[in-house]
Amino acid sequence: VASGLVKVVAGQQGLTCPGSCFADAVGTDAKFNEPADISVSPDGSFALIADFGNHRIRRMDLSDYQVTTLAGSGTAGGDDHTDGLTATFNEPAGVAIDPKGVYA
Repeated sequence: VASGLVKVVAGQQGLTCPGSCFADAVGTDAKFNEPADISVSPDGSFALIADFGNHRIRRMDLSDYQVTTLAGSGTAGGDDHTDGLTATFNEPAGVAIDPKGVYA
């Protein structure tokens, strides 16, 4: 960040979504739909992304930019009594990681 330059390392800038705007993949092959928030782990090894339009929480490894779905089925809802990938969120707008690197 010291250079003041911004570089896209994951997702695709300017992507329009007439079809699917979701893909777990590496770097710019990953697809997001209105990412709303990002939180970087204290050790800088990963980031969490609130993927607002896909109703998912995504995790990106910062060593190779691999993006995976941490939680959310992609269906809008609010079911909090299930496992991560079958959970439903309605447009998650924020993510947090505590100082020990635990998802909050």
